[in-house]
Amino acid sequence: MDAYAARHRGLAPVVISPDQLGDATHNTLCADTPVYGNAETYLTRDVPDWIRKALPVDDGAAHWAVAGFSQGGTCSVQLGVRHPDLFGHMMPFASELKPTEGSEATMIRRFFHGDRTAYEAQMPLLAMKTRGHSDQTLMLSSGSLDTSSMDAMLRLGRGARAIGMRVSMIEVPGRAHDWHAVHTAMDAELEVLCRDLGLDGTARPIARHAGIHVLSDGVSDPDTTDTTGTTEGKDSR
Repeated sequence: MDAYAARHRGLAPVVISPDQLGDATHNTLCADTPVYGNAETYLTRDVPDWIRKALPVDDGAAHWAVAGFSQGGTCSVQLGVRHPDLFGHMMPFASELKPTEGSEATMIRRFFHGDRTAYEAQMPLLAMKTRGHSDQTLMLSSGSLDTSSMDAMLRLGRGARAIGMRVSMIEVPGRAHDWHAVHTAMDAELEVLCRDLGLDGTARPIARHAGIHVLSDGVSDPDTTDTTGTTEGKDSR
């Protein structure tokens, strides 16, 4: 954010990094469960309430985004589509298709009292159909070598486009499930996100950034429809 602020007269987003795990060995599934407590409530009620009281921020979903990497990426798209009144923008890096912890049968028994319907309500693709909003933005990315996240990105992107969301999907060539992929993707996506948050009136198209391969771009120009295909950013070979 320091680099972004340096290019934009000192202006940058307010970024909050809440700890929804409690321990590096935990996976809360970003849901309210008997295993690790009410993670979803913490992230969608307690933290936003504190932000509004403690920080000089704009309110309203159009000015708020949720982002994360790996389990946090899954969490960001999961919470974003379940709480469109809170988050107008989602930026998941290397997301899973759905929250996962061990075998599905054991997870449903431990985390959801054996209630499969309660678990399915946390799946982003299903939540999109019942709770997602067409005015939301979903900016997906993955390292090209991270085959599981690449598959999830394509499926989540198709699902989001089907309900009318603005969607971008980019891969980072030669990278796997790592922070190198995150940093490269974030550099490409941040200008467009900040424009949409109301921080800056202009933004370079995603494809003009280095080190990425654009699979779909429905966000760089808010007045046009989705552009699909494969477009390499400069110096990406």
